[in-house]
Amino acid sequence: MRAVLTVAGDLGTTLRCVLPGAGPDYTERNAFIRVTIGGVLLLCVLVWQIRRIIRAAVPELRAIEALVAVISLHLVLFATTYLSLSLTTPASFNQHLDHTRALY
Repeated sequence: MRAVLTVAGDLGTTLRCVLPGAGPDYTERNAFIRVTIGGVLLLCVLVWQIRRIIRAAVPELRAIEALVAVISLHLVLFATTYLSLSLTTPASFNQHLDHTRALY
């Protein structure tokens, strides 16, 4: 199960960097919805990881795994927020951000 989730996470990050983030329907409302869904997803993953830590035979190892998963998801969510801000309000940044620039 862990391998499937790892591959799914890697695939999700790859698709996020490859697929275009803007389209004709990219508005502030859609950006807010994307960020809200990402925040809910982050909280769900955090709760799921905490439950796994509590039930683990070696909780230290699960805690390190949880930190990596939650921090990675948080960075992607933060980059998505920056990308949304760049696309909906171009004056927020001095240059246009794409997926890669938003991540860095």
